[in-house]
Amino acid sequence: MGGFARSGIADVLGTGTVAIGGLWAIAALVLPVLVRGRNAAVDLVAALAWATGIALGTRAIAHAAGAGEPRGLVAATALGALAAVVGGAFARRS
Repeated sequence: MGGFARSGIADVLGTGTVAIGGLWAIAALVLPVLVRGRNAAVDLVAALAWATGIALGTRAIAHAAGAGEPRGLVAATALGALAAVVGGAFARRS
C-alpha cells in the first residue's frame, strides 16, 4: 500500500472516527427501544436522555483521540431526538 493511502487510513483511524461511528450505530439500534411512540412525554424524556448520552460519548471519544469536539454535535443529537419523538407520534396516530 502506498504511503499516501497508509497515511490517510492512519489519519481516519487516529481521530476516533471509527469509534464514534460505532457509538452512533449502537445508539441507532437503541433509540427505537427507548422511543416507542406510546406516550409522548415518556418518549421525549427517553429521546433527550439518548441525545445526552450520545453527545457525551461522542465528545469523550473525540477528546480521548485528541480531536476537537465535532461540529454540529448538539444540533445533530437534538435533531435525532426530535425526529424520534415526532416519528413516534405519527406512528401512534396510524
